[in-house]
Amino acid sequence: MNLFMFIGGIGFLLFGMHIVEDALKRIMSDRIRQKLEKVCKSTIKSTLAASAATALLQSSSGVVAVIISLTESGALEASQTFGLIAGANIGTSSTAWLIAIFGESAIKSELLYPVLLLTGSIIIILMKNDRIITIGEILSGFALIIAGMDNMSSSMLPVIGSDAFTGLTNPLYAFPAGLAVTAVIQSSSASIGLLQIVSLSASLSADTAIPIILGQNIGTCITSLLSSAGAGKEAKKTALYHLMFNTGGAVIFGGLFFCIRNIIDLRFAVNPVGIAIIHTVFNIFTAAIFTIIQKKKRLTKSQPQIR
Repeated sequence: MNLFMFIGGIGFLLFGMHIVEDALKRIMSDRIRQKLEKVCKSTIKSTLAASAATALLQSSSGVVAVIISLTESGALEASQTFGLIAGANIGTSSTAWLIAIFGESAIKSELLYPVLLLTGSIIIILMKNDRIITIGEILSGFALIIAGMDNMSSSMLPVIGSDAFTGLTNPLYAFPAGLAVTAVIQSSSASIGLLQIVSLSASLSADTAIPIILGQNIGTCITSLLSSAGAGKEAKKTALYHLMFNTGGAVIFGGLFFCIRNIIDLRFAVNPVGIAIIHTVFNIFTAAIFTIIQKKKRLTKSQPQIR
């Protein structure tokens, strides 16, 4: 493990978060805030918007980090971010599908953040309009966030090889392994991609892959927790919602998994497409469950209290 690269990655992440947060505070006009609030009033609209953003940027951790920045800047309240968090989780499944269809070379974050950083820097240097310069700062800050996650991921790849997974036939070991790997490399997309690569080079069963994926979805929350470090109350609430969302989904889905594996033999081999399917089903399932729960809470609050 390259410890200095890992520490530098954390520095990139936190500094990028600071730049994005500061820029958002300056650019958020009342009109933009009203539009955001309007989108976030509809769970479906906010979920679709965040799903599209994550699919485009190929980083759920980066999108969640921006969501936290929005709450810290006052553009959103933590209670309005549920749909955005659900959408970011669903959108990250696109990475698994791209890898499954086109191979490992489909996702190149090392190509994304230099372009964002160069574009942002050019805007900052050449433009004179303060609002446009602020957009350049947001692009540059987001590039640093992605660079930080990429550095942390790259620093740990020599330690994490396919052998880390092939012997995990017990789900009770597979789950914490998936959690730990994702928490360390700071990218659920990278850990899912690594799992897909493992499925090509070794025999990986659904019985092993499912608990690893559940652990990966909890491990990715470490980025939002780091992003909210030193932030205000609303930002910390948003990071906690992200943790609760992913953990709750893993607990419910995991309970169903243990029930099903006692009825159906899940020791059949899975390939990258199978892993992409499992990952997508889990994220949509979790979003659906929590959407139902949230709607019931809203209906309960809207009903008149009888004394």
